[in-house]
Amino acid sequence: MTTEPDITQMNPVKLIRRYLAGFCSLITTLVYLLIAGLLIFAVVIAAMDAINLLTVALEHNYSNETLIPAVQAILFIIVLATLIDLVRSYVKYGRVLLRPILAAGITTMVRKLLVASLTFVDIVGIVLVILALVAAVVFLGKEDRKIVEVSSGEDKDMPHLMLTHKISKRILDASPQEKEDSKK
Repeated sequence: MTTEPDITQMNPVKLIRRYLAGFCSLITTLVYLLIAGLLIFAVVIAAMDAINLLTVALEHNYSNETLIPAVQAILFIIVLATLIDLVRSYVKYGRVLLRPILAAGITTMVRKLLVASLTFVDIVGIVLVILALVAAVVFLGKEDRKIVEVSSGEDKDMPHLMLTHKISKRILDASPQEKEDSKK
């Protein structure tokens, strides 16, 4: 079991690197939280627009001209919610997970299918992109599940100190002898 080195006895260069890394991590987290706030604001506006479009669709007996924009607005809200989940995963796990990005891509492609003036080639292309994204979720999403499982034991009160940060910090702080022992 490794213990934290005494800060007063650390090499000044390592100390500066440690503080700079922590500061950069904090700034990145703050930027992501600002983005999350803006996305939540966009969700509220999009929800009001979707409610308005659904009201118009109800008044006009559910015609395609009024229902398709309402469904597109709802799918747009789903994309925004997925992006908020992306920000949440960064803040919680210290890295961007692939699954929310791929889910946003799938939802966006479904939205494109709802556009009325698509040619057959456009539809085939969009369906192929959706299939590729689904395959990516299945195969690349396994890494995300491993990260979530490993990080589930992390301290929930300090989300900015994630597994990757802890590992890199241990590597930076390890003495030459500890680094040699870990290679064996």
